[in-house]
Amino acid sequence: MGRAAPVTRSALIPRLSPPEEHHRAIAVKWRAALARERILRKQNGDLLQTQRARSLEFEHRLFNGLQLIVSALLLQCRTATAPVAAQLGIAAGRISAFGRVHRRLQLVDCQDKGEIKRHLQELCDDLADLLFHDQFNKTIVVQSPNY
Repeated sequence: MGRAAPVTRSALIPRLSPPEEHHRAIAVKWRAALARERILRKQNGDLLQTQRARSLEFEHRLFNGLQLIVSALLLQCRTATAPVAAQLGIAAGRISAFGRVHRRLQLVDCQDKGEIKRHLQELCDDLADLLFHDQFNKTIVVQSPNY
């Protein structure tokens, strides 16, 4: 009996036609691109989370710094003459109002739409304190056909 012809590897693996090889190559490239996209999205998410944390820390430090300035001004009021103490009190009030306005502007993104009128009114009250500290009966009114 004769020996059977040896089976080669190429005989076991069917050859792909040029279009099938092309499609397979494109699929491999797409999978690689999708993997890179997933990695980049995760890195982007991590960077966004870091940026948010740094922003919150900055806002916290800014507000604390403003409070420290207000405290220092109010302490100086205790030992200053009456006219100077009055001016220091006005400055402290303005800085405090500035801090409140800044804080409220930072909270706008967190507000529920149903609470926006109240939020805007409180913001305007703080702005009025900042702008009209020495004038009585001056207010900023929030008006809207929707509220």
